[in-house]
Amino acid sequence: RSLKEYPESRHKGYFSGSRSTEAPARSLLPPPTSPTPFPLHIMFFQRLYHVCLDTFGKSAETIPRQLAMSELKELMEGADRRTLVGDDINPKALFGPLGLTTFSSIYDTDAFSVDLIAIPKGQKLPLHNHPDMYVVGKIVYGKAHVRSFSFDAPGAKSGLVGGNALLTMDEDVTEESDPLLVTPEFNNIHEIVAVEDTVLLDVIAPPYLDNVRECSYYKASKRSGSKVYKLSQTIPYDFMTERSSVSVLSKLSKATED
Repeated sequence: RSLKEYPESRHKGYFSGSRSTEAPARSLLPPPTSPTPFPLHIMFFQRLYHVCLDTFGKSAETIPRQLAMSELKELMEGADRRTLVGDDINPKALFGPLGLTTFSSIYDTDAFSVDLIAIPKGQKLPLHNHPDMYVVGKIVYGKAHVRSFSFDAPGAKSGLVGGNALLTMDEDVTEESDPLLVTPEFNNIHEIVAVEDTVLLDVIAPPYLDNVRECSYYKASKRSGSKVYKLSQTIPYDFMTERSSVSVLSKLSKATED
């Protein structure tokens, strides 16, 4: 099967709340008790699933356990292309044929989602928020420039329409960089620009959901002489994405054979 374009992804990009719950997430992987030796990437994703389950539970209402959150951050710190599929990976296997940012879903549950996001050089995830969400992201291939903001008000959360925001990150990140951490109050609005072809491993909890946790996009205008910006909502008309219709695990396995 080939990758398929989803026209409805325009404007919202990937961040639409429509999600499938037809099968439990664990069904995507062989059972952990199987005696068959698994490729390294399958063992990694099995471990990631169980750590996410310990951290975020099975409900969107679960408050993350801080001890488990530290374990998740530690696991993600070691994630790179070698961790996922070994030295012979062809990262182009994760990029769609249309030359757009491509999302490959690994897990999608009510409590959390895990995706690999392939961003072609020069393209970006526009400045967007994560309303009442936690995110741990890790560059596993390539290089990207990340700008992150936190709303500059006591107790302010990401669901605000706009307002003053403090620039909290403005730097290049690679496989060697620490994971990107997002909470409802900190670093919650960010954009990721691919300096090179880039693959991002992204854990989001809870996932976006239409009419509940919808993604908003922003434009940033700098206040003179400070790290404070004015954020106002916008629609990124030129942002379009592809979503893979092929199992990402199958693609990664095939990539190690090519």
